[in-house]
Amino acid sequence: MLLNSMNFIPVNVSTNSGLRSGEVPESFVYEGIEYIISEINDRWYQIDNKQGFPVSDYFKVVTSEQNIFMLKHEMAENKWLIAEYNL
Repeated sequence: MLLNSMNFIPVNVSTNSGLRSGEVPESFVYEGIEYIISEINDRWYQIDNKQGFPVSDYFKVVTSEQNIFMLKHEMAENKWLIAEYNL
């Protein structure tokens, strides 16, 4: 799935500063429901500030309900976004 084809929308995320640099998401509220993150399946970085793709951390997460979401943390604005991850 291409990231530019995903529809990211703003979301409130609770984080815990990880052992490595950067924040690690622990939970988020999406469509009025709080989801607890049980696993981070993947994590990667957008390090080049390209048009439409600001410097960001991406997290593919699994919730305690076994839902899969993509979280994006835009570093410069400290803004979190979410997209549902459908295979």
